[in-house]
Amino acid sequence: MLTLNRHATHLAAQAGVRAATDVTGFGLLGHLWEMVSRSGVAVELDAASVPFLEGALECSAMGVHTGGEGRNRDWVASNVSYEGGVDPDRSALLFDPQTSGGLLLGVSARKAKVLEAAFARDEVGLWKVGRVRAGVGIRVG
Repeated sequence: MLTLNRHATHLAAQAGVRAATDVTGFGLLGHLWEMVSRSGVAVELDAASVPFLEGALECSAMGVHTGGEGRNRDWVASNVSYEGGVDPDRSALLFDPQTSGGLLLGVSARKAKVLEAAFARDEVGLWKVGRVRAGVGIRVG
């Protein structure tokens, strides 16, 4: 983790965010599944928009994988579908538990604009990685 979540959490609370988690041991897809399954919605995740630490994709391509990645995949994979040929190394990292606690925030389009402005104003990193849809599960494209 390169930055603490303290200020990002403060900005999210000010914007009225009501759906959030820190991404840790269950990987991004595990935490995303927890959020969508409890909310009765589906998510389209744009895999190319997910930031990774420098060298992570190269390590995955060299076959460096964790046991946690496999356990998370076993737990969540039946709720994930893929579109458009997602790179297998990128896909592996979406299950990997070595995420160091970045925040995953679910917000309405209106609140997203407020949140984006606040993060930009305070120079806090923010990446839009997907969108909520009607349905069930996670679609990765």
